[in-house]
Amino acid sequence: MDHKSVLLRSWMFVPGDRQKMIDKAVALPVDAILLDIEDGVAPAAKETARKQIAESLDRIAVQKKENPSYRTPARYVRINAVGHERMNADVEYVIRPALEGLAVPKVETPDQVNVVEKILDEREPKMGMVRGSVRLLLALESPRGLFNAYAIATSSPRVIGLMFGAE
Repeated sequence: MDHKSVLLRSWMFVPGDRQKMIDKAVALPVDAILLDIEDGVAPAAKETARKQIAESLDRIAVQKKENPSYRTPARYVRINAVGHERMNADVEYVIRPALEGLAVPKVETPDQVNVVEKILDEREPKMGMVRGSVRLLLALESPRGLFNAYAIATSSPRVIGLMFGAE
């Protein structure tokens, strides 16, 4: 099943540094799991989270290759915000064939979406993925983001939706 054409109604957010929780989430009857590297992970555990998420995605890819009927929820990763010092490392680690999308927090402008899209356009082919295959779920968390919501939502064909949050 191609999760890109399926409604993603139920999501399970999972801290990326908790391997047992990741393993359980992959087997849950939810539409999507969101593996977190951002706020759900302490700064000291970010590297561990990146590695565990990458390894989990690689295991899923192997299982799907060995058993085409193997099913899991859609797999998304919430990275650190565009412009954050950790964002590039997040993307470098987690762009893998079993990844279906990124959740990008604190988006305020279409230019931020374009930054992520450019990185994906370069990274996907290096990982043997079709360019444009990673989708984007964007989090608007400020008045500026809300003001620019339409422009952000229409800034890339990769965008599958917006979510709203605040502190």
